Amino acid sequence: MKHRIQFCSGGNVIPGWINHDIDCDIRKRLPYEDQSTEFIFCEHGLEHVTQREAWLFLEECHRILVPGGIARIAIPDLTRMSIYMNAAYAAAVQRDVGGDGTVKSALRACMFEHGHLGLWNTALLRTVMGAIGFTVLEVFDRYSPHQPLSDLESHGRVVGEDIAAIETSILEGTK
Repeated sequence: MKHRIQFCSGGNVIPGWINHDIDCDIRKRLPYEDQSTEFIFCEHGLEHVTQREAWLFLEECHRILVPGGIARIAIPDLTRMSIYMNAAYAAAVQRDVGGDGTVKSALRACMFEHGHLGLWNTALLRTVMGAIGFTVLEVFDRYSPHQPLSDLESHGRVVGEDIAAIETSILEGTK
């Protein structure tokens, strides 16, 4: 059986998967052979490295996936936040990281707080993944047309499901 690997796992350990957090630096060559992996999952990880490093990580994901293998990538999506932002979201951001409770303040926090080094939205991630060679499909929280990739997200348990729904976009790229 080929690997199922989660990168940037935090406290979300998925049974039956190889779960990496700080033990595997996604800014470097991944410690896996070419075409050794069936599924990859990375939730709210790309924004913690520069966009150059994220590009290289996605190239590494493509390298280690088998043909037909899938990478499921969840990002905080600045455009999505600007569209779906509500008072409860802005207040939650104010409570967690400060600011004045406005949409502007909440978007600024997404860009510059939480250790974020890169900025993402669905269109940018789709473009980057496509350029790398993935066939990209937008999917939804907890759902994938591929059963092993369904119900993996844990960000909502950390920030609240309503908050996660406002800020998170998920793409799956098939090699």
